[in-house]
Amino acid sequence: MATAATTASTDSTRRLPCPAGLAGVVPRNRSSRVGATVRHSSTWGTRFGEFRPDGDPHLWVSVRPKPPGAEPRPVGRVEWRARQFVCWWHEHSASARGACGVAGRARCGPGVRADGGASFAGVRDQLDVILVVPWYGGSHRAWADGLASASRHRIRLVTHRDRFWRWRFQGGPVTLAADLTAEITTGGRPDCIVVSSLTDVASLVGIARRELAGIPVGIYLHEAQGAYPRTSGARRPAMEEPAVLAEWRSLCAADVVWVSSPFLRESLGSSLRMVLDRVESPTHLHLLDRVMERVRVLPPGVDLSWAGGTPEPGGAGPPLVLWNQRWDPDKAPMRVVNALAHVAARGVDFRVALVGEVPEHSRTVFETARRKLGPRVEIAGHLERSAYLELLGHADIVVSAARHEFFGIAPVEAMAAGCVPLYPDRENYPNLIPERYRPHCLHHDHDLVPRLTELLTDLARWRNSTSGLAGEMQRFDWARVAGSYDRELARLARYGHAGGEERGPM
Repeated sequence: MATAATTASTDSTRRLPCPAGLAGVVPRNRSSRVGATVRHSSTWGTRFGEFRPDGDPHLWVSVRPKPPGAEPRPVGRVEWRARQFVCWWHEHSASARGACGVAGRARCGPGVRADGGASFAGVRDQLDVILVVPWYGGSHRAWADGLASASRHRIRLVTHRDRFWRWRFQGGPVTLAADLTAEITTGGRPDCIVVSSLTDVASLVGIARRELAGIPVGIYLHEAQGAYPRTSGARRPAMEEPAVLAEWRSLCAADVVWVSSPFLRESLGSSLRMVLDRVESPTHLHLLDRVMERVRVLPPGVDLSWAGGTPEPGGAGPPLVLWNQRWDPDKAPMRVVNALAHVAARGVDFRVALVGEVPEHSRTVFETARRKLGPRVEIAGHLERSAYLELLGHADIVVSAARHEFFGIAPVEAMAAGCVPLYPDRENYPNLIPERYRPHCLHHDHDLVPRLTELLTDLARWRNSTSGLAGEMQRFDWARVAGSYDRELARLARYGHAGGEERGPM
């Protein structure tokens, strides 16, 4: 049984008797598995003190109150500092299950049944994860917030605003490193760190190397900078090639790499090969295949909790056609608008909703689209979330002609709401739609107008052909994918303790 410590310590922690039930929480050696679930038989949180594990003259444990300003947690965390385990504990009921883990490279050992009944029960359930989001806006923000809400792990966010994407790559690592260091100082070392798109992870890790020593780092890519579409004959802007190379360095530096879709994985490999083929000797091409072998597909979760039940047919009146993407050239909004204008010229009756974020550089295109379709446009521009979900419930058809879609959150939402889709047979759209629905849901550029005409003039038949598609979208709901994320985060955390079999390309 553990006894109260009587020797001096470098800490200013008060020395009190070991709290009942805590003795078995003490790791007995550093070579065992990280983490364990701990069951407590007593309620305590304000008691703290210092004691030595039974029979080990080299270790002692400090039990302290939570740091000022720290977020309350219903779990304990064990942290290795020199030859000392530091435990932060917070009050919870006797029936609660706390998680005991080890930050840095220390590991929990086998549990010892102690007075109070504390014991280990295998790898712990909850990890401490810092999620760095350099572009905290739009779909990136929705993904980060969704993961933080759905994961069983504790997710701490470090974010930058969604502005100036080029500068996020060039200057972001400096300010993100400062913010990350501050978070670790105030909240403690995490089990792992995940960084999402739009920064140079290699630079970030290098700048914060002292604070990040031993912490595994993963990267989640929403996009590939070298795979954005170009107009015919256009050269890639000089400012964008450094972003592609920053992406390459990030892949090499990360312990684990995830991408949002099979299409993105393929696009990432192709774009990197194209850029690396142009660099000076020594080339990195011989490393590319090995790095890409480590890239795993992990689709972003989508909040579809609102989409339960069987979709109802659209309301009274002509069919409502929805276009629900960002007003940027890569989404080709005018291709859809022009196609709808051709269908209208044939005398087909329909209504239109043109919704989505309208950047300042696309304001002229947006106004042109509204004028071209005239009174058929019932709703246009950006909508608040509640209004957007209400619109999804009334729309009959969703259409796109996008030249770029690395995943497609807006398409998933529209299909989950019961819209009959008409999407391009390219990008990631075929991966979203099960094979049996693809003949009814995918189009080619040359047949967009006739396919739209068929859809609008015989909507009931097309509804019948796509029956069940809405339910297929539930596989992307956070309730379904959160478990995959939690397992991947646990896999990442293990690299910090086992040295990692996938560190970099070398």
